[in-house]
Amino acid sequence: NCVTAETLAVMCKDACGIFVAFTLLQVTHVISDTNTVLEQFTDTAKSSGVQATESHLNAGFGYHIANGKKGRLLAQDNLNGISGDEYGGNVKIGAMYPLFKTTAGDCQYDPAGARRLQAFLLALEEINNSSDILPNTRLSYSVYDSKRDAGQSFFQAIAAQTWGADVVVGPANSGSSVNSQLLLREYDIPQISYSSTSAELSVVEQYPYFMRTCPSDAFQAVGMAELCIHYNWTSVATLYSSSAYGTAGIEAFVVAARERGIDVLSTQSFQPDADDFSTQIQATLDTEAKVIIIFCSSHAAAHLMEQGYSMGLGGSGYVFIGSDSASNIHIYDHFTEAADVPNIMRGFHGFNPFSGDGTEAHDAFIEKWLNLAPTYDETTGWCSEAKDDAGTFIWRRYDVECIDENFATYDACAGFVPDLSDVSGYVAYSYDAVYTVAYALHELIEIQGIPEEELSGAEIFSAMKNVRFNGVTGMVSFDQETGDRTEGVEYILLNSDGYKNNPIGVWNSYTGISVCPETGANAMVSVDCAFGQVWSTGENSAPRGRILTCEAGYYYAEDRDTCVACPDGFFAATTGATSCTPCPPGTFDDTPGVPSVGCS
Repeated sequence: NCVTAETLAVMCKDACGIFVAFTLLQVTHVISDTNTVLEQFTDTAKSSGVQATESHLNAGFGYHIANGKKGRLLAQDNLNGISGDEYGGNVKIGAMYPLFKTTAGDCQYDPAGARRLQAFLLALEEINNSSDILPNTRLSYSVYDSKRDAGQSFFQAIAAQTWGADVVVGPANSGSSVNSQLLLREYDIPQISYSSTSAELSVVEQYPYFMRTCPSDAFQAVGMAELCIHYNWTSVATLYSSSAYGTAGIEAFVVAARERGIDVLSTQSFQPDADDFSTQIQATLDTEAKVIIIFCSSHAAAHLMEQGYSMGLGGSGYVFIGSDSASNIHIYDHFTEAADVPNIMRGFHGFNPFSGDGTEAHDAFIEKWLNLAPTYDETTGWCSEAKDDAGTFIWRRYDVECIDENFATYDACAGFVPDLSDVSGYVAYSYDAVYTVAYALHELIEIQGIPEEELSGAEIFSAMKNVRFNGVTGMVSFDQETGDRTEGVEYILLNSDGYKNNPIGVWNSYTGISVCPETGANAMVSVDCAFGQVWSTGENSAPRGRILTCEAGYYYAEDRDTCVACPDGFFAATTGATSCTPCPPGTFDDTPGVPSVGCS
């Protein structure tokens, strides 16, 4: 009642459209004519140059209060294609997975998201065919393309709620989960993500109905700090995306680093869609740090490291330590053709969540995966016409915004041929997320005898957090307060030889960091130690955390990572000394009691 639509539009000119949309959702509690407000806002937004907001508002939404209780969101048909309860089973699950990017991402196909969706479908089919889990209950589902976009995810959450979802699985990235939870929490709809790792999502007051099968970034942040301690790197610099993922991740790392006595010399942030990192790179160069922590996407990491290398940040003597998103296999796809990838990536270290490789459960999952039928044929262009329980095509998507100039159609195929080319850890986490939901519902319906139609969101969410089972990704259990994964939290330590990332160690919350011997022999950790550790230095030895250029009269003490004055009887005649020289016999330092530059 205090802010007009016109004022709101101007205030939010540079803001993400989703926050504008959610503000309007909140104010419609007291505004009777929502459509008028939206029209006023949209008109003013256009005149104010709010481009990002416009595309989201065009999807449209309404809200009403009925009998003193929350009403139902009324989504436009272009969100889903189906409204209300036209199809469905006993319990409804909304599946939020990124299949195509938005126009800002050129509508690129998202193969990782498609594979995670396939894992969801595989688990759901098994459960619906099981006589042991929910034998008298059918789980129905509806698929929503979250597009790794915060705004899109918010409106897809609206669509899932409108369809009547009892639980939402997804979306993939942290920013999307943050915005989805803004809506889902209002309707007490439990949300479980398979790859949203931001530590921010552990704040129960803000995200009361959120949980995840993937570990929180708070864990890998500790692992990154302990890797630094393992190699006596006591001074580091950080570079990170200002997204929910990057910001919360680097905050967790800074806390973990300082608790272990590591000096964080610089924290430089950049926009998630940045293409120029020169300011941040120069600020990092000024610290003289040789160990660089990066928390961002693989796309941003590749461009950041490529530009950094051209400016002198990277190469021999440097080591980059990347978060899980920065370390995935796609980082090699994002460099330009002109990039000197082998020298840029050589010695890179990264973390990847353990997906259960080598365990009986994971081997069984892979066998099922390889027996899945293809949903796309590249040669013929055939695309599966399978539909979800909302009557929408799963793999044939009509919501891809980029229209080919030669064909006026939104149609595109998200299908693929199941193989082992990109079965990342998060594919298995998606599979385990569905089983988490199923085990919780089984407890409520089959064990406690609560009728399906009487289940509340709070009951389902509480039961989900109480689930404990041996999943594909290890033992799955959750913190009762935050919903974070508590067991089975382990990361594979990766190391680049310049051409690919190889496993060379592990970190878990119980035993800490374990690294394969540099020779690759006598493995002492639960990974294949066939790969020797690779560094960027010519002698293939671990770089120093920082090499300070000390003034004359001082030397660089590597163990303390600082400049130390030469004691009486010793001198350092030039800058950059790494040790002090004793005065020759019969001579004395020129300035006893103060750092000396010579003897006479």
